[in-house]
Amino acid sequence: MVPSQLFTFHTNTLSEGLTTIGRNAFSNTTSLTQITLPESLTSIDWWGFSGSGLTSVVIPKNVTSLGQHVFENCPSLTTVEIEEGVTSTFDSVFNDNKSLTTVILPSSLKTIGSQTFRNCTALTSINIPEGVESIGTWAFSNTALESVEIPDSVTGKLDSVFQDCSSLTSVKIGAGVEELSGTFNSCIELREIEIPENITYIGHNAFNNCQSLLKVTILNQNVTIRNDITYTDKTIFNNGLDETGSSFFAGTIYGYNNSTAQAFAERNSYKFESLGDPPRDLGDVNGDKAVDSSDAALILKEYATVQGGNEASFSEADIEVADFNNDTLIDSSDAALILKAYAENQAK
Repeated sequence: MVPSQLFTFHTNTLSEGLTTIGRNAFSNTTSLTQITLPESLTSIDWWGFSGSGLTSVVIPKNVTSLGQHVFENCPSLTTVEIEEGVTSTFDSVFNDNKSLTTVILPSSLKTIGSQTFRNCTALTSINIPEGVESIGTWAFSNTALESVEIPDSVTGKLDSVFQDCSSLTSVKIGAGVEELSGTFNSCIELREIEIPENITYIGHNAFNNCQSLLKVTILNQNVTIRNDITYTDKTIFNNGLDETGSSFFAGTIYGYNNSTAQAFAERNSYKFESLGDPPRDLGDVNGDKAVDSSDAALILKEYATVQGGNEASFSEADIEVADFNNDTLIDSSDAALILKAYAENQAK
């Protein structure tokens, strides 16, 4: 083990067999510009290299414990490579590295901790590997990222992850994310965003102070959108207030007919453009995202209505999803096939 605060001089060789670097071991060692970490290393304690003069670092694959602030505020650090095998970065590991331009993350990575790359103001791009499951609060805030793709493996909530990314213009949100809260606050160059169907909650300041934002497409017809739009807590907002004192958004909300996106836009006097009726899976007659006995019951009811000489009630969209066997008829055979498919799915 390298004990805490041992080195105050230049060194670049650590012996193979070393497993632990103690707290503050190389902290503020400004003369330390290069170091080779041995493959045997498994742990680097808090502030291990913070404030040092390192220009690049490779974190070996066997490191399983990387303490908070380990490489924080290293003003000359430009390149970071984390080898395959490392599964997580802890909070603030690379925070305030204003010269950092290149980061290589391994496919083994599962967790990116809070504030990991916060205030890395020279970092313009990063590849977040498929397999990452969680990204902590402010992980990439106040970086120079220009585009970002969040993989489908990331789940749960993105809390202020890209706040103050003033150069961010392109975003793709993966299929596993469920909530946005402060996520893109003050991303002043972001012009448009598509919020996928998997997003169930858009929380406070999600798109606050997005001064260039003109197009917001919301694909979940029932997404919950926080509507407490005050001067200090705004969900989708450009900047400032209009002449009536109301929140200001110069762009357009795009969403499905009768969706919560439409209701949100109308409630706040935002422009709304319809995407039409929401898409439905074959058999989903009632539009509840499930194909089950209730859909079969609606088909049988419609069939009985028409057979009784009464006017059909199904819309063209209803007929399209109700014709389960694709024979252009809506009848008991469609209901029977839906019940059969439902029973088979229940049995799995």
